[in-house]
Amino acid sequence: MIGIDIIRNNPDSVRIAMDNRGQAAQIDRVIELDATRRALIMQTDKLKSRRNDVSRNIGQQKNVPQELIEEMRRVGAQIKQADQEIKGSEEEIKKVLLEIPNIPDDDVPIGRDETSNVLVKTVGEKPSFDFTPLPHWELGVNLGIIDFERGAKLPGSRFYVLNRM
Repeated sequence: MIGIDIIRNNPDSVRIAMDNRGQAAQIDRVIELDATRRALIMQTDKLKSRRNDVSRNIGQQKNVPQELIEEMRRVGAQIKQADQEIKGSEEEIKKVLLEIPNIPDDDVPIGRDETSNVLVKTVGEKPSFDFTPLPHWELGVNLGIIDFERGAKLPGSRFYVLNRM
């Protein structure tokens, strides 16, 4: 997951990286959510500071005005509400950040699909067969070591059962 600091400090480079990957990413949404969260944090910090100052003064006074006590109850409720909004905002940011793919390294060639891949090196010789090789999923079924039908019945689709030989 990309850190929020990277998106906050370099949104244009992240947009370019996502475009190079051929991915649509909600960069503006993350920035908007982050700005909202930061504003809520500042507001909450001011309210907490006010509550702390008044609490210190209340402790030193013998007769505390009832309006001050009521004001502190309202401030406490506002802090609680703001903390819940911050938590919700943080969850939304995390959700959106999880959908943004990683930024590719600068050395990675830009391409829209696998046809743009660059062969860097080949190790060994590619084997040639006098028959058409089968994919592993067909080989496993033919050899009786993989059972896709039983696997689909047990936990659900895209599972398989390995058989002992």
